[in-house]
Amino acid sequence: MPPGQAVGASGWVRGGLASWNARAIVGQMKPRYTALVTASALALALAGCTNQPVEQAGPSNTVSTVGASSPEPDVTIGDIENADLDSYRPFGRETRALTADSPLRPTLQGDLPRLDGATALYPLYASFVRSSYPEGAYPPYSEPTPDGPVPAGEADWYSDVVCTRTISAFQNLVTGKVEIAFLLGVSNEQAQLASKLNVELEMIPIGYDAFVFMVNDQNPVETLTLEQIRDIYTGKITNWSQVGGEDLAIEPFQRQPDSGSQTAFLEMMGSAVTIRPPMTEENSMTSMSGMMERIADYTNHRGAIGYSFRYYIRDMMNGSGVKLLAIDDVEPTLESIKDLTYQQISTIFAVRVVPSNASGQGSKRAQNSQRLIDWILSPDGQGLVEEVGYMPLGSLGDYYR
Repeated sequence: MPPGQAVGASGWVRGGLASWNARAIVGQMKPRYTALVTASALALALAGCTNQPVEQAGPSNTVSTVGASSPEPDVTIGDIENADLDSYRPFGRETRALTADSPLRPTLQGDLPRLDGATALYPLYASFVRSSYPEGAYPPYSEPTPDGPVPAGEADWYSDVVCTRTISAFQNLVTGKVEIAFLLGVSNEQAQLASKLNVELEMIPIGYDAFVFMVNDQNPVETLTLEQIRDIYTGKITNWSQVGGEDLAIEPFQRQPDSGSQTAFLEMMGSAVTIRPPMTEENSMTSMSGMMERIADYTNHRGAIGYSFRYYIRDMMNGSGVKLLAIDDVEPTLESIKDLTYQQISTIFAVRVVPSNASGQGSKRAQNSQRLIDWILSPDGQGLVEEVGYMPLGSLGDYYR
């Protein structure tokens, strides 16, 4: 399997596993892969990453893939609380991270690849670490281990495996603080940052997760069409009574620019649409957990709608007060993903910087990074992706080979 695709400052693409910005598009029953990294596209998409009512640029709708075989929960979630990353710490005493049961898993030693990523993906790469790294603390809320010596008494402040969330993880990647960032896409604004820094990125698809919409669980609306969702976020639909609900103003939440879910949302909205700005400052959320908490608040936000990723809601958050919407009468279940009827799917990427010289390619960290990537793409690594609860590559047969 080819390692992925690389996009540099000039916008040229190497490889062909996926399109820029993490989205393979199914059209006419077959995927289309497009590179959206020309200077003009970047300039337009930069405007689309703001919260202003401007023209959006980016790829069109997302696609379906096959899901993992983990049990399907009820769509109503338990008590809202922030995702506890410590519970997934790779070698914690009662960790929820999994280990690949295979003699073929790599045993990495020496200068380890420094990893960072999106909150919704930490359980996945924590399981990669548990399966291949030497046992250690790896506190997720730390800073990436620096290249030079760690000052005396500050060792506990740093880790080779951290989770600083999408925005900071990408910044850590392009500034050389980590070797691999696990992300659910890269925004056009982030692409421009890489271009300004003359950094070439390699985006390696390693799996999939479903992009989902949620409302308060007391909202009688169970399903929306994709067009209705777009009309809500462009301001054409402003009251739930317009889509079969009660006479109640719709409060559409968004995430901040460059977050993984906001990037997926903008791609779903498609190009050449004017997105309604958030009604208030608090309607632009800095965290997925914050969005869930607001939507679950029936007293103050019972007309709210927002979005996130299926694994984050289903496995990382034990939340009540929210429910997942069906789209075009199709609920985001494993079955509907497998049969291609639920079509809002995000690609999970291992993103790394292409070394600019031979010495960078030959470093111990670079060698270990390649060993880790090769294993993640192997049948054993993909089996772990599925066991954790995400969707492995190749689960649509010829569509993603």
